[in-house]
Amino acid sequence: MTLDAYGRDARLIHRRYATYAAEPAAGDGPFVALPFLSFTAGSRAQLETVAELPSSRLPPELVDGLREASGELRVALDLETIGWHLTNLLGAPTTSGSGPYTHVWALGQTPPPFVAFEVGHRGLATPLYTRASGFVYQQMSIDSAKRGGSQDVRFGLLGGRTVKAAATLDADPVERAAVQIARAYQGTISIDGTAAASVVEFSARLSNGLAADQSLINGTPDPAAVDPVEPVSADGNLRVRFRDFTLYDAAKAGTLLRVDQVWSLSASRSLTLTWRNVRLGEETPRVEGAGVVEIGFPWRLAAPPAGQAPLTATLVNGRASYAMPT
Repeated sequence: MTLDAYGRDARLIHRRYATYAAEPAAGDGPFVALPFLSFTAGSRAQLETVAELPSSRLPPELVDGLREASGELRVALDLETIGWHLTNLLGAPTTSGSGPYTHVWALGQTPPPFVAFEVGHRGLATPLYTRASGFVYQQMSIDSAKRGGSQDVRFGLLGGRTVKAAATLDADPVERAAVQIARAYQGTISIDGTAAASVVEFSARLSNGLAADQSLINGTPDPAAVDPVEPVSADGNLRVRFRDFTLYDAAKAGTLLRVDQVWSLSASRSLTLTWRNVRLGEETPRVEGAGVVEIGFPWRLAAPPAGQAPLTATLVNGRASYAMPT
């Protein structure tokens, strides 16, 4: 036991639920504990000056402003536990097979759930906890590049509020340990179904358009709801070695491309992110020294044809379901 809390001793548990204000309580069902690299979600409130004429040059009276709850969850790309996060971001998948199983998530077809988190600081002499409720997975960022170490994924979180607690909501959660973590260098890129040999980096940022409602009067500084008020969007950067004018011409012509990010560790364990209707921004190869000439294209997703998802995630592994345990 220590005097200080350490990240290595922290445990992150979570449970999905359907209604913003109806957060799960102890006994509502098992929470699920997942491995993570960092978790920064929490409430923050600015201090506001009292709106009255000052009577002196002393500092003014201060009051609490509106409270926002946001942050980031960073995880290593484990080809089993990533399915929990994809479900939290994109909604329930369609699953087929009898082992290995194929899970397919489609952006925009299923509303994402609300998620309650609890961080337990169990290394303290008396464990302490913080709870975050009314949260949603609002964003995902993932970059493909050849480098060592694990492939990391960042999820932007947006929510209602966080509170402290002296006891856990679930002393015996369902543990989901990492099974097989993909290395960053194991990722590949294909464009329109063909392996792209000249790609140096493909970065992608997805936003599902959810936003906190701080306009509706609810008698508290916390958001009244989290609603899908903005359009879904995705953008990023595609950086390639300059070998020909193929992508340059596609950018000039406004040609819509399909880009696949793939991490395939075996026939029974893989993840494919398929971005449809990718439009490259116009760019020019720039000579910046004696080395290899590269060209970096900014990209955005254009509206897909009716009935087609702008992003699908296909995960193949040995897990049969990502439903919450009961």
